[in-house]
Amino acid sequence: MSFVAKAKISGCDTNGSEEGGSFYVQFNPNEISINEYVGRFAEKKNNKPLKKQTAASQKTPSGAQAAPYDEHKGITLSTKLFFNTYNNAADYSDVRSLISKFDEFLNKNAKEAKELKRIRFSWGSIQVFGLLTSMSVSYTMFSRDGYPVRAEMSISITGDYVKYTPTPAPKDEQTVTHASESAGFADMLAAYGSMSELKAAARTNGIDNLRTG
Repeated sequence: MSFVAKAKISGCDTNGSEEGGSFYVQFNPNEISINEYVGRFAEKKNNKPLKKQTAASQKTPSGAQAAPYDEHKGITLSTKLFFNTYNNAADYSDVRSLISKFDEFLNKNAKEAKELKRIRFSWGSIQVFGLLTSMSVSYTMFSRDGYPVRAEMSISITGDYVKYTPTPAPKDEQTVTHASESAGFADMLAAYGSMSELKAAARTNGIDNLRTG
């Protein structure tokens, strides 16, 4: 059985192309939530569009901070990641060494847009890039000397999907499948020498619906 490769975290530019360092999560998430921006619709009153606001009516009350309505339009991916560094009482390490890898995507000190550090989340066909807008950590297990050794971290990335081109299926997929089946049947027939011997062996093994091509 094959499994999807581990989710990859990396830096990226404004178009979502990878740049800078990257690393893989320790365990793949078991759930991902994506909040889609669906647009803004004009409100109506008595079946008539509301009057356009004037500059005076748009004034913000004293002490309040105005923010653009579309500041976060796009998508927001939210997921929970798990970390563990405890093997036994004599073999463990501080789990914060794994969590600190996300520090490079924090924008606490960014003062201009060009200083913002963008993050990219890639896991299978889900690839999202943008800004790390939320991060919280819960430490769920500690060693005897007080070091956290297990943690759950929730993150949110607000941005957009990475553009990609789906890989097309082979044009002659059905032909390839039938050819493979025919090759397998030919090998079986060669092993028994004749069609009657092959069918007899099939009946002996309880196979009544043997396909012969």
